[in-house]
Amino acid sequence: MDYQKVEVKTFEEFGNNGCMVYFLHSEHYTLISIPKWNWSFLWSLVGTDDRIVKKECIKALSLPMSLGDAEALTESIYSYLLWD
Repeated sequence: MDYQKVEVKTFEEFGNNGCMVYFLHSEHYTLISIPKWNWSFLWSLVGTDDRIVKKECIKALSLPMSLGDAEALTESIYSYLLWD
């Protein structure tokens, strides 16, 4: 049986409450979830330009938060994915 890696990270710098961000990693994608907002995003790791995926993530995050905060959170997520 193939198990996936699941972890939780807190990005405190985005407001006083921060937000719990869950990551489910596989070889080809990372599923990013913020349960507090009933939000998730599938970040493709293979065959997609990172700039395009970042724009899509910002667009998806701009629904539950401001555009500036969505851009900042996307950059934090992207940085985390690069170094994970």
